[in-house]
Amino acid sequence: MWSRFSITFINSDQQGLSNSRMAFKKEVFRRSQISIEYLAVFAFATAMTVPLLIIFITHTTDASNAIAVSQANQIARNVVDAAETVYYLGEPSSTLVKVYMPERVDATEVTAKEVTIRMKFGGTTTDVVASSRINLTGYLDPSPGIQYIRVEARGGVVNISMID
Repeated sequence: MWSRFSITFINSDQQGLSNSRMAFKKEVFRRSQISIEYLAVFAFATAMTVPLLIIFITHTTDASNAIAVSQANQIARNVVDAAETVYYLGEPSSTLVKVYMPERVDATEVTAKEVTIRMKFGGTTTDVVASSRINLTGYLDPSPGIQYIRVEARGGVVNISMID
């Protein structure tokens, strides 16, 4: 049996060309490996940062909502306290209450013995209620910002009104 052998002679020019191709391929491989490593580090950093941002935004929103509810509770309580004070002082008395109405207030209501501030957070609604021992009547403006509220005694009831 005869086998075929192929003999290739490489002269010095071809050998140098072959070495330069190998060096080029090694350099390309090294650069691509560095690029992949950078991408892996970036992906890891992003994977760690995104959940932290989500947690931060959630806690910030919760804290902001709690502050708005606290402000509404303070407003309702201040108005009721002023109304009770004016009522017990007698009919010609009145007072002025300065409040900062938070932005998430949806509606307000002054009923017989309650001041209610309804707040809307996304899809949920929260009612902040302050009860009084006396009869109340009037209106609170739900628009956000600094407001002046006149509280005045009138007979057996206290009238709550906004000052423009």
